[in-house]
Amino acid sequence: MKLLILILILVLLFAFGVIVFIHSMYTGKIKDEDKDLIPDVVEERAARVKEEVEDVAQDIANAIDGVDDIVDAAKGSKRKGRPKSNRK
Repeated sequence: MKLLILILILVLLFAFGVIVFIHSMYTGKIKDEDKDLIPDVVEERAARVKEEVEDVAQDIANAIDGVDDIVDAAKGSKRKGRPKSNRK
């Protein structure tokens, strides 16, 4: 019985939160220009996070390329660099 009351209270709190959110969007307190029920602030933040994740993925790929060079150097391989010029 206590579990049922707890679930009922949680559902009512959730419903109240949804009503407050929709009312805030309707009155203009929460901006949503494209009317997709996702606040513009959240959409902008998600776009920035996506860009950061792409940057981090690129940095990780560059670091992995560098690790391969370190392994080769530890094995004693010759350094891969610009070829020496034969001009004198």
